[in-house]
Amino acid sequence: MSNLLSRKKVAELLSVSVDTIKRWEREGKVTCIKLPGGAIRFKEEWLENMLKSRTIKAKSQTLKIIT
Repeated sequence: MSNLLSRKKVAELLSVSVDTIKRWEREGKVTCIKLPGGAIRFKEEWLENMLKSRTIKAKSQTLKIIT
């Protein structure tokens, strides 16, 4: 099963602000899911695919999640 990441974790991984992640959600640049209770989460593979298909400055083209 894929890891689900919070907005904050995604922002840290991509070296952007949480507000930028929210804007990308509104613009359809990132795919997210809404969990019961309203939490927003992102699948790791969705972010990897986004990085491959779009030009976005990030720390790395490969996300390395340490749990």
